[in-house]
Amino acid sequence: IMCLGAICAERDLHWSRQIVVSESMSNLSRALHVCGLAATCLLAFAAPSAAADDNLSAEDKLKLRMGLGVGTAPDYIGSDDYTVIPFPNFELSYAGYALRSSRLGVEADLVGITGLDAGPIIRYDRGRSSSVDDSVVALLPEVDGSVELGGFVGAGLPLSVIGLDNSSIITGRVEYLQGLGGGHEGATIGASVGLVSPVTDSLTLISSLSTTYMSGSYADSYFDVSAAGSAASGRSSSPA
Repeated sequence: IMCLGAICAERDLHWSRQIVVSESMSNLSRALHVCGLAATCLLAFAAPSAAADDNLSAEDKLKLRMGLGVGTAPDYIGSDDYTVIPFPNFELSYAGYALRSSRLGVEADLVGITGLDAGPIIRYDRGRSSSVDDSVVALLPEVDGSVELGGFVGAGLPLSVIGLDNSSIITGRVEYLQGLGGGHEGATIGASVGLVSPVTDSLTLISSLSTTYMSGSYADSYFDVSAAGSAASGRSSSPA
């Protein structure tokens, strides 16, 4: 998914029932989750936060951040045709723990350590429908959507920690997902590295590079051409 832009808003919900409204994006280690991985994103509309009560510690605050982005995604895995899609995102955090959107799903950070995220993921794989733009692929059997379950580990390291006079943050992430049936029962392993770089007080550039490994079962679901698929599409029958 390529992120074209995002708008974010943040609220601090105190146990004392006081509300703090903020549009701050100062927590750059979280910013990578707004637009996903494998993309270069520009995040705007950031402003200094305004707090109603500075005496409360971070542990006393339940924070909710919500946003709406626009991006592009391929019609199906391996497609050269892309479609523009909206994607809402959110993050609910308390005392270092978080529940947030993760593409077409949600993930939970259960570590509670600044600069380190880890926990479970549940996500939905859209599969492949017969309404794709590729006229030949459209004749192949459809791949149903699948629920995927797995986990992730991510970390962020400010360059200033290693002695560089730079406010950027290096990020890394590894995730594992297993299909639970339906369209596929395969597994994928994704890994990415990124760089979060403040450009101005109101603009941050986030770039990342990712790669994905897929199991044989996953590849068969999307790239195998069965005898029936060959007869329908005219393509040669071949294993993935």
